[in-house]
Amino acid sequence: MSSKNKMSREQAEALYDDLRSAMVKKFGAAQTAALTKGAPRLSKPERAATAKHIADSLKSSLSSKVEKQRDQVSLGASRSPQRAKSPAVSKTLPMSNRGPVAAVMLVVFCALLKLCLALIEYSGLVDAQPAHASYVPNVKNMTSMVPSSSFSREELEVLRSLDSRRTKLEEREKLIAGRENDIEKRDAAFAAKLTELRDLTNHLKADRVRNERKRSGQLDQLAAVYGSMNPQESAALMEQLDVTIALSLLERMPEKRIGQILALMTPDRALQLTKMLSGGRPE
Repeated sequence: MSSKNKMSREQAEALYDDLRSAMVKKFGAAQTAALTKGAPRLSKPERAATAKHIADSLKSSLSSKVEKQRDQVSLGASRSPQRAKSPAVSKTLPMSNRGPVAAVMLVVFCALLKLCLALIEYSGLVDAQPAHASYVPNVKNMTSMVPSSSFSREELEVLRSLDSRRTKLEEREKLIAGRENDIEKRDAAFAAKLTELRDLTNHLKADRVRNERKRSGQLDQLAAVYGSMNPQESAALMEQLDVTIALSLLERMPEKRIGQILALMTPDRALQLTKMLSGGRPE
């Protein structure tokens, strides 16, 4: 490479600054600062040497591309003798090829610039990884900016009163549920006692019926005995018995035997038994 194509240190530093400005325009100042946050800080001579090396690579690549385009143009000119013989065509040929050459150079420059940025990132000058780490805390900090409550003081008071009311209702519901359980238990106990009383009543009724039948049988036998006795003896014994028993015995005797026995009793006793036989109360 000739001395004309060499780059001074000032030009290399300017190229380095231009690359940094291009990164700022493309990614923004904040993201560029975040990308270069973890990269080591280069000294001024190191930055100049890096920029100069990148510029030399770009120029050498561009020179090779331009020379290749010139060779293609000259080869095309040698293949067309009519264009070579005509001075007008030979003069206008380079002008007609300037557009494609410029387009090719622009594409090559963009590709090399992209490659240069990739090499810079790969070499450790730029580290894009801390960008996520620097952005996530910002999002977390933004969540702390959200107000803790979006309710006014009156609304909070209403909510507190409603919560207190809800708590009281829950306690009351528990109390009512407990009372309902107690009532159910008492109802079950009362039902058991009622069943027991019914069983006892039925048992007593059966015993009473059985005792009445037994007593009625005994009175029947005793009335038969008194009816077979002499009326005078029967009258003397019945006057000594209880009036209800004497009445039960007389009720089981024939009417003829009742008249004979009453005629032999004292007048007061005979009158009392007569009233009882007729359905009256004893005096």
